[in-house]
Amino acid sequence: MKTITGFLVLFFAFNVQAQEATPSSATSTTINSATESTPKRKDIDQEITNARLRATSGAKKLLSIQTALTYNGGSIQEPLSKERPQLNVGALEYDPAKIAGTVAFKYRATDHDNILLGVGVGWLTPSHEGQKGQVENPYLGYGRVFKAAGLQNVFTAIVQRYTAAASTKRHFAYEYGMNHTILKSIPNTKWNLSANASYSREFYTQYTGGLQDQFSLFPSVEYTLNKTFSIRTVYRGLTFYNMASAPETFIHDDATESTGVGISVTRDLYLYPNVQWVWADMKAEKTTVALTANINL
Repeated sequence: MKTITGFLVLFFAFNVQAQEATPSSATSTTINSATESTPKRKDIDQEITNARLRATSGAKKLLSIQTALTYNGGSIQEPLSKERPQLNVGALEYDPAKIAGTVAFKYRATDHDNILLGVGVGWLTPSHEGQKGQVENPYLGYGRVFKAAGLQNVFTAIVQRYTAAASTKRHFAYEYGMNHTILKSIPNTKWNLSANASYSREFYTQYTGGLQDQFSLFPSVEYTLNKTFSIRTVYRGLTFYNMASAPETFIHDDATESTGVGISVTRDLYLYPNVQWVWADMKAEKTTVALTANINL
């Protein structure tokens, strides 16, 4: 938390300095002139029309809190089980049922650029004996939201420090990650086509030979039922990873599918219940369920 406190002090000090450095007029001491000097940002919803992308990219305000929480549950047979089936070879060896997510301060630096300063939050095996809540993995991020050539874009890059016990025991130190979603709305229809590309690299406190790099490309199709509900399916068959013990060799991870229902309660409250399965081993016991909530304040 000392790291987070330091970032917050620097962040707000920077903004105070920036405001003090702004030339003032003869009437700058009045309340009206102070209000007029407040930076204005354009309505990004004119460019980003998809409900899910709006919610996941945060509020439109100059300063806001951006929250994303996910309940990662068991299989469709036992959704409240404290253990989750391992669908991918490249997934974590130990992946218990957990409420996990991020809470971040967001600053709209420009019409399209955002600065994020946040922490991860987690609650292991909720509703089970031995449950544990924790604040973990502080991070600093940059985001850009824009529309170009008719394509809606949401890009994020973060650097996070591992503090969660499950990660530090395996000697994880830092992670660098990038994530870019491109979405195309098909004119005169209710269909949206999108692709999400991501890359992450793990850094360790000591050599373990564990996971190092991971590349993923997730194409998806979404159908908008109405202003509130949509149906979305994501093909997760284009993931490649390597190990620190053999960095030159990339392994193709198992192909999985994720299908869910998007529920746009408001512009800044979006719910997404979904289920995942493995194409090569379609069994009820080898599925996982999840519920994601994007909440912007």
